[in-house]
Amino acid sequence: MNETPHTQPASEVATTEQCPNCESLNVRAENREDRFLYGVGEQATELNAVVPMHICADCGLEYTDEVGERLRQEAICRHLGILSPSEIVAIRESYNLSRRQFAAVTRIGLASLSRWEAGGGTQNPAMDIYIRLLSRKDVFGIIQRSDFEVFKHTATSYQAKFQAIAKLNPPHRARLEDRAKDFRIDEARATA
Repeated sequence: MNETPHTQPASEVATTEQCPNCESLNVRAENREDRFLYGVGEQATELNAVVPMHICADCGLEYTDEVGERLRQEAICRHLGILSPSEIVAIRESYNLSRRQFAAVTRIGLASLSRWEAGGGTQNPAMDIYIRLLSRKDVFGIIQRSDFEVFKHTATSYQAKFQAIAKLNPPHRARLEDRAKDFRIDEARATA
């Protein structure tokens, strides 16, 4: 729960929210400008976001909720120049795909995608560029049509070469067969 000083006139709205401190239903919400630090030490930057602040009339507790946290996360993403969680969700939903389906097509880890969409972390700049490219229908179509047969074929051909060499050079057979096994593992990953 983040206590925030009142810094600007705000519009008040009655809520059906229950106070987490005293369990009163006498809670109202108002939008306030929330100034917060992002970063550490001299690198810290003050950011701001307008967030709904819940105020309990009975015990005086002031707190924000998941909406406030999402709005703060969006302010951080704007500061970093990367897509916000809601923008990532919008790109995925523009293709009518579940997270699992989008992750499978794009080869983005499902756990990472889930974290980014939920605001539990931010994507690095390279992944941000990739996701921005995926927002283009033509780029997404290319990624979606890729069957990665090139990788599968390469692993299979190297495996065959190692096996042929192992037959010709018996002293090196065990080492070469181990290398061939590595390529079988890589081939399985490429087809997964």
